[in-house]
Amino acid sequence: MGKIYSIIFLMLFTTTITFGQDTLAGWTFPTGSTADSIADISNAQNTSKAIKTLGGTSTIDFSKNGFTTFAAAATGWDGGANTKYWQIEINTSGYNAIKINSLQQSGGNKPGPRDFKIQYKVGVAGTWADVPGSTIVTANDWTTAVISDLSVPSDCYNQPSVFLRWLMASDTSTAATPALVLATGIDKIDNLFITGTLATTIVPDNFSSPGIEIYPNPCSSEIFVNAGSVKNNMTYEVMSCTGNTIKTGRIENKNQQQIFVGDLNAGYYFIRISNDQTTFLKKFIVM
Repeated sequence: MGKIYSIIFLMLFTTTITFGQDTLAGWTFPTGSTADSIADISNAQNTSKAIKTLGGTSTIDFSKNGFTTFAAAATGWDGGANTKYWQIEINTSGYNAIKINSLQQSGGNKPGPRDFKIQYKVGVAGTWADVPGSTIVTANDWTTAVISDLSVPSDCYNQPSVFLRWLMASDTSTAATPALVLATGIDKIDNLFITGTLATTIVPDNFSSPGIEIYPNPCSSEIFVNAGSVKNNMTYEVMSCTGNTIKTGRIENKNQQQIFVGDLNAGYYFIRISNDQTTFLKKFIVM
């Protein structure tokens, strides 16, 4: 079982480790109140991120029906081609493979904008650019204008500030007979999620596999190190999945060194064991 969770590095250069997709920020608009402007799902870096509209639309109404609960809705899209948009800002530090998910609806008896596209820029001073494959055609339903796991360019990876906008791309409305969007035309957005893959870069000294055993893995309160075949003068370093050092110490008992990890949150960690001649790195899981 330990082989499933172990990562042994046999390289003399920087190694990047990636994990599964995490939600960086998400808006499901659960309450129908202005509090829904703030992401209701987020990691620690994005707890205060808000959705807004820019370019001259109305104030956002969070009380309109959404795909499941409520949605963010706005009017005042008239004459807004390439100037009016939904916008969010995301901190992607430590994450790669950033992806977008969203639903939009424009229609009914107040036809809103038909055409949108998603753009990005890095930092306040960045330049807006199209996200490839992000053309959106809306309708009076929640199944037509669906963005599902749309990848954004790598420029957005590992950045403290990335802006994403759903830009109105034409003045055409969703009316049955094509017409210009009126001031009363409404557009709604819902179930907006930005996800990413946690990536940590660790710069090793000299990795090898000297027969060191780490057990149990997963663990709950402590792990044991068996390094019986390795020479003395060993030290250990427990690191978070983002490469931050959490614990350090010496290996005093080569056959069964106990390391307490019961004070760590559940998740992935690494332990690096080193002496003057070799370094060993292994992933373990705290449950």
